[in-house]
Amino acid sequence: MSGKGCKRGRGATSKDDTPTASTSAAICIVWETPTNPGHTSKLVKWLINHPVDCIMLFSENKSTPWPEGRASGNTKVEICTVIAEVIFKDDSDWVETFKDHPMKLSKAVQDRLGMYVFAKLLYN
Repeated sequence: MSGKGCKRGRGATSKDDTPTASTSAAICIVWETPTNPGHTSKLVKWLINHPVDCIMLFSENKSTPWPEGRASGNTKVEICTVIAEVIFKDDSDWVETFKDHPMKLSKAVQDRLGMYVFAKLLYN
Protein backbone atom coordinates (compact mmCIF):
# COMPACT_ATOMS: atom_id res chain seq x y z
CA MET A 1 0.00 0.00 0.00
CA SER A 2 1.41 3.37 -0.85
CA GLY A 3 0.45 6.82 0.30
CA LYS A 4 0.55 8.00 -3.30
CA GLY A 5 -2.42 10.11 -4.19
CA CYS A 6 -3.44 10.86 -0.63
CA LYS A 7 -3.81 14.46 0.42
CA ARG A 8 -3.19 13.77 4.08
CA GLY A 9 -1.81 10.96 6.13
CA ARG A 10 1.14 9.95 4.02
CA GLY A 11 2.64 8.56 7.20
CA ALA A 12 -0.38 6.35 7.78
CA THR A 13 1.32 3.36 6.22
CA SER A 14 4.66 1.88 7.13
CA LYS A 15 7.46 1.06 4.74
CA ASP A 16 6.48 -2.61 4.68
CA ASP A 17 3.08 -1.52 3.28
CA THR A 18 1.16 -2.68 6.34
CA PRO A 19 -1.54 -0.21 7.33
CA THR A 20 -0.99 1.42 10.67
CA ALA A 21 -2.89 4.04 12.57
CA SER A 22 -2.01 6.26 15.43
CA THR A 23 -4.47 8.47 17.19
CA SER A 24 -3.11 11.57 15.44
CA ALA A 25 -2.33 10.26 11.94
CA ALA A 26 -4.91 10.21 9.18
CA ILE A 27 -5.50 6.87 7.53
CA CYS A 28 -4.57 6.60 3.87
CA ILE A 29 -6.49 3.90 2.04
CA VAL A 30 -5.60 2.80 -1.45
CA TRP A 31 -9.09 1.97 -2.66
CA GLU A 32 -8.14 0.35 -5.95
CA THR A 33 -5.03 -1.28 -7.33
CA PRO A 34 -4.58 -3.64 -10.28
CA THR A 35 -4.13 -6.51 -7.82
CA ASN A 36 -6.82 -5.51 -5.29
CA PRO A 37 -9.96 -3.87 -6.65
CA GLY A 38 -11.91 -4.96 -3.57
CA HIS A 39 -12.55 -1.84 -1.49
CA THR A 40 -14.36 0.26 -4.08
CA SER A 41 -16.15 -2.80 -5.42
CA LYS A 42 -17.49 -3.60 -1.94
CA LEU A 43 -18.54 0.02 -1.50
CA VAL A 44 -20.42 0.17 -4.81
CA LYS A 45 -22.07 -3.24 -4.23
CA TRP A 46 -23.24 -2.12 -0.78
CA LEU A 47 -24.67 1.13 -2.20
CA ILE A 48 -26.55 -0.74 -4.93
CA ASN A 49 -28.09 -3.07 -2.35
CA HIS A 50 -29.12 -0.25 0.03
CA PRO A 51 -31.18 2.35 -1.87
CA VAL A 52 -32.69 3.89 1.28
CA ASP A 53 -29.20 4.63 2.57
CA CYS A 54 -28.24 6.14 -0.79
CA ILE A 55 -31.14 8.57 -0.52
CA MET A 56 -29.94 9.62 2.93
CA LEU A 57 -26.33 9.91 1.76
CA PHE A 58 -26.81 11.65 -1.58
CA SER A 59 -30.19 13.34 -1.83
CA GLU A 60 -30.52 16.98 -0.91
CA ASN A 61 -34.26 16.88 -1.60
CA LYS A 62 -35.98 15.73 1.59
CA SER A 63 -39.21 15.06 -0.33
CA THR A 64 -37.56 12.35 -2.45
CA PRO A 65 -39.74 9.21 -2.51
CA TRP A 66 -38.29 6.48 -0.31
CA PRO A 67 -38.18 2.84 -1.36
CA GLU A 68 -39.32 0.20 1.10
CA GLY A 69 -37.02 -0.52 3.99
CA ARG A 70 -35.11 1.21 6.72
CA ALA A 71 -31.81 3.00 6.62
CA SER A 72 -28.76 1.43 8.26
CA GLY A 73 -28.38 4.46 10.52
CA ASN A 74 -30.06 7.68 11.53
CA THR A 75 -27.27 9.91 10.20
CA LYS A 76 -24.80 9.92 7.34
CA VAL A 77 -21.98 9.24 9.82
CA GLU A 78 -23.78 6.17 11.19
CA ILE A 79 -24.35 4.85 7.67
CA CYS A 80 -20.69 5.40 6.76
CA THR A 81 -19.67 3.51 9.91
CA VAL A 82 -21.81 0.56 8.79
CA ILE A 83 -20.23 0.69 5.33
CA ALA A 84 -16.73 0.85 6.85
CA GLU A 85 -17.49 -2.26 8.88
CA VAL A 86 -18.67 -4.13 5.78
CA ILE A 87 -15.55 -3.15 3.84
CA PHE A 88 -12.82 -3.45 6.46
CA LYS A 89 -13.80 -5.76 9.35
CA ASP A 90 -12.74 -8.96 7.54
CA ASP A 91 -9.89 -7.44 5.51
CA SER A 92 -6.67 -8.93 6.88
CA ASP A 93 -4.77 -5.71 6.12
CA TRP A 94 -7.26 -3.49 7.94
CA VAL A 95 -8.94 -5.62 10.64
CA GLU A 96 -6.76 -4.30 13.48
CA THR A 97 -7.10 -0.71 12.35
CA PHE A 98 -10.85 -1.16 12.14
CA LYS A 99 -10.95 -2.55 15.69
CA ASP A 100 -8.80 0.28 17.06
CA HIS A 101 -10.08 3.21 14.96
CA PRO A 102 -13.50 2.51 13.40
CA MET A 103 -14.32 6.21 13.14
CA LYS A 104 -11.20 6.90 11.08
CA LEU A 105 -12.29 4.27 8.59
CA SER A 106 -15.81 5.70 8.67
CA LYS A 107 -14.29 9.09 7.81
CA ALA A 108 -12.38 7.48 4.94
CA VAL A 109 -15.69 6.13 3.58
CA GLN A 110 -17.27 9.59 3.94
CA ASP A 111 -14.37 11.10 2.00
CA ARG A 112 -14.66 8.46 -0.71
CA LEU A 113 -18.40 9.05 -1.06
CA GLY A 114 -17.72 12.78 -1.27
CA MET A 115 -15.51 12.10 -4.28
CA TYR A 116 -18.44 10.34 -6.00
CA VAL A 117 -20.72 13.31 -5.40
CA PHE A 118 -18.06 15.71 -6.68
CA ALA A 119 -17.49 13.57 -9.81
CA LYS A 120 -21.24 13.45 -10.48
CA LEU A 121 -21.48 17.24 -10.25
CA LEU A 122 -18.43 17.64 -12.45
CA TYR A 123 -19.58 15.31 -15.23
CA ASN A 124 -23.32 16.03 -15.31
